[in-house]
Amino acid sequence: MRFKENCLMEIYTRNEYSFSVGFFLSNLKEYSLFKFIDDQGKFDGLYLVNNAYIQDVKYDTEYLNKISSYIEYWNENSCKYNFSTNFDFQNYNNLEKILNYVKENNIISSFVTINDEYLITGYIKDILDEYIVISCIDIETATEIETLNLNKKEIL
Repeated sequence: MRFKENCLMEIYTRNEYSFSVGFFLSNLKEYSLFKFIDDQGKFDGLYLVNNAYIQDVKYDTEYLNKISSYIEYWNENSCKYNFSTNFDFQNYNNLEKILNYVKENNIISSFVTINDEYLITGYIKDILDEYIVISCIDIETATEIETLNLNKKEIL
């Protein structure tokens, strides 16, 4: 699936009534990298989505018009740091490189796997041939709750 660049979109994966909102940043063969926006028009994070699970994409919807106005408001009225989409994605053009970048920079990350309906959030402790080792944290308390091995092929 091809995505419009610099264009806000609704990204549908599992359920036609549930979607994410964001901007397409880069295509990484099996995955696409997006800058997701939350329902208040604020930066929600970078998301790597398995292309096989993207069912549909919509542009120019009423909801996106509303989110665009929120984004515009925050851009004009916020002193907070905004993630720059000028980041050089060409140097991070596959899953391994992105995972290594996230690990080396100790970036908190969230993952969804094929078998799970919920997010797994934490820090990457190790990257193995077939698995990544995640130190999972409780988002509400910011404490480590467990360590999980995630199969790379099961990451959505």
